[in-house]
Amino acid sequence: MLDSIRHAVQTSNILHLDHSCDDKPLNFKDAFRMATLGSAEVLSIDDKVGNFVVGKEFDALVIDTGVQSSSFDLFERDTIEELVNKFLFIGDDRNIRSIYIAGKKINSSPCC
Repeated sequence: MLDSIRHAVQTSNILHLDHSCDDKPLNFKDAFRMATLGSAEVLSIDDKVGNFVVGKEFDALVIDTGVQSSSFDLFERDTIEELVNKFLFIGDDRNIRSIYIAGKKINSSPCC
């Protein structure tokens, strides 16, 4: 999912810079929504997954942006949105603390 988000935003920005597209380029919030709730809506499963609404299946990553071996720097002035943006574009498995699928914590990833 991270690669899809990264490529979607990069491609959108390239098209915008090339002036072949009049639309506003995607930002990380748009791409994240498209990868989560947007995908669930397209598949008609948004009543079950896609966001953190109570009653839906809990599929999520718990991330740690402050892990020592992280691939990005943190600053005191970073907002939550900036931290999410950094993780989406620069983060990797070193930042993942827990993985939840259908509400169950799994530990099959070497990162956790």
